[in-house]
Amino acid sequence: MKNSFEKYYRMQYAMMAISLIFGILSLWRDVYHFLLLLAFYALALSFIFEGIGYYVRNQPAILFNHLIRAMLIVVFATYIFITF
Repeated sequence: MKNSFEKYYRMQYAMMAISLIFGILSLWRDVYHFLLLLAFYALALSFIFEGIGYYVRNQPAILFNHLIRAMLIVVFATYIFITF
């Protein structure tokens, strides 16, 4: 029987892989700056999915820690993308 939090961890790994792919593509081709922004958004989503996995395991303090990390990544990545 699978645990209920495993699907969130699978989503976390998928978002990390997407973030890695977008990051490599944006470094490979300098004209695709929006891919770097999407890489940071996917990284933030991976933190959110990991936090939800901890919340399902009855550890809500870690969820809030990961939510704050994800919000900081989204805010700073968007700010840097807009200003540069």
